[in-house]
Amino acid sequence: MKIKKAVVLCLIIFVTRFSLSTLYYETMFLKSTDFQFPVVRIEAEKDKSPVILIFGGIHGNEPGAYLTAEKLTDIKLEKGSIIVVPRVNFYSIMKNVRGFFGDMNRKFTKAEEKKKGDPDSRIVNILKKLMAHADVFINLHDAWGFHRRYHKNFGQCVIVDGEKVFSKRMNKMINMEKIGKKIVSKVNSEINNKAHLFAFWNQKTYLKHKEIRLKEMRYTATYFAYKKYDIPAFGIETSKNIKSDELKVHYHLMILKELFKEFGIKMKNEINSKIEKPDFRYLTLNVNNKIKILPNDETLYEKPSTSFSITSIIGNRKFGWAADIIGWGGNNDKDKRYLIKSPVKIIVKHDFKKIGEVNIIPVKIKPYIMVKIDKLEKKVYAGETFKLKKKHNIRLIKAVYKNYNLAIDFKGYASKKKINRGDDRGEIIIYKELKKRYSLNKKGEIYKIEAKNNKIPLFFIIIKYE
Repeated sequence: MKIKKAVVLCLIIFVTRFSLSTLYYETMFLKSTDFQFPVVRIEAEKDKSPVILIFGGIHGNEPGAYLTAEKLTDIKLEKGSIIVVPRVNFYSIMKNVRGFFGDMNRKFTKAEEKKKGDPDSRIVNILKKLMAHADVFINLHDAWGFHRRYHKNFGQCVIVDGEKVFSKRMNKMINMEKIGKKIVSKVNSEINNKAHLFAFWNQKTYLKHKEIRLKEMRYTATYFAYKKYDIPAFGIETSKNIKSDELKVHYHLMILKELFKEFGIKMKNEINSKIEKPDFRYLTLNVNNKIKILPNDETLYEKPSTSFSITSIIGNRKFGWAADIIGWGGNNDKDKRYLIKSPVKIIVKHDFKKIGEVNIIPVKIKPYIMVKIDKLEKKVYAGETFKLKKKHNIRLIKAVYKNYNLAIDFKGYASKKKINRGDDRGEIIIYKELKKRYSLNKKGEIYKIEAKNNKIPLFFIIIKYE
C-alpha cells in the first residue's frame, strides 16, 4: 500500500466510541517491522474542526514528551479533533537514545525523501503526510536547562519559527507569537516553582540562511509544517533537569490545554499527569491460526515446527510495548511469523525497560489438565483457552505431565478450607466466588489455571468466561 493512501486510511480503520460525542480511531504504521508506530485520531462526533496534530517521542530519550502524548489518547472531545502520534521514534525509545539513526527531527528535508537505507526516512515521509490533515501542529520535547536562565538552552520553552502564518485551511492569519506569549504568561501564573517558569522563543527560522543562529532548525518538523503546509506550528520543551516525569507531563499538559483553548478545541474531561508503573499481563499469540494467551512468567508447550506470531501485548498501559524473541529477528518481533525449532524465550519490554518474560517449549506430547464442567469431563491441553458460561461450575480433576503428582491452582479462587495450600483439585468452583482482581484482564473474564510441582509452575491453561 502506498504511504499516501495509508495515511488517509489511518483515519477510518479501527473505531471505538468513548462516548456519545467522541470517536476514537487507531492504526499501526510499518507493522511487522522494528519501526512500527501507532497513530490515534480522536474527534468530536459532530463539530470536528479544528484538527491539531501532536507528535511525542521524535527523540527517544525524552519521556516527558512521549508520556504526555500517550496521555492525550484518553481525551474526550466536545469540539474539534486531535491526531496523536504517541511514540514517533519507537526504535530510539527502546534504546533510550536521542536518535539511533541520527536526529530524526533534522530530517524533514527534500533530500531525506529520496534516501534509501535510513529507517527514519520512511517514518518522516509518513509524518509529513499526516501534516496535510492538520490545522495546527505541535511537537513535544524535553530539553536541557531552563531557557529563562540561559538563552541557549531549550528547556521550559514554547518555540515558534516565525511571528505569523496565513492558514489556508482556516482561511485566516494566525499570530503565533501573540498566542505563544499569551499562553506562557497564563501558564507561568499557575506555576509555584519559579525556577520552572516557561519562556517564549521565536527562533525566526524563516530568515535568510546566513542570518539564522540555529541553522539546523530549518530541518525540523515544526519548520516543515510552518513552511510547507502554512499551518501554525509550536514546539513545547520541558526541562530534562526536572527529575520527575510526572511533573514534566503536568507542564506539557498545562501548555497544551491553553493551546487547545486558543484554537477552539473543547475537552470534556481533564487529563491527569499520573504515570502508572507498567504492568505486563499476557501476550496473545496466533499459533497455527489459533489465538492463544500466554501470561507473564509462563511457559507454552507446542509441537515442533509449529509457527506463531505475537498479535498483541496486553498490560495496563496503551502504548510502548515491545516483544523480543531472543536470538531472532530484531528489537520488536510483534506481528512477525516464527517457526518453533528449539526452546523460545520472549522478553517483553515497555519502552526501554524489561517488564516480563515468557517461554515456548517444543514437546512431542503435550501435558493437560482434566476438568469436569457440570457432569462432562474435558481434557484441556497446556496453553489452551476454553470458554465457559458463568452459570456453569467447574471441578479440577488432575494435571498430567510425565510422572509428577501435580497440584492445580486456579488463580482467583480461594478455597474455603481452613488451610489453603494452593491446590484446588476436587474443588467445585463457582464463578461468583472468583476475585476479579486476579483475572488476567482485571475484569473477571479471563483466568489462569496453573499445574505445579512442589509449588513451581510447570504449565497452565486459560478459562474465559462468557
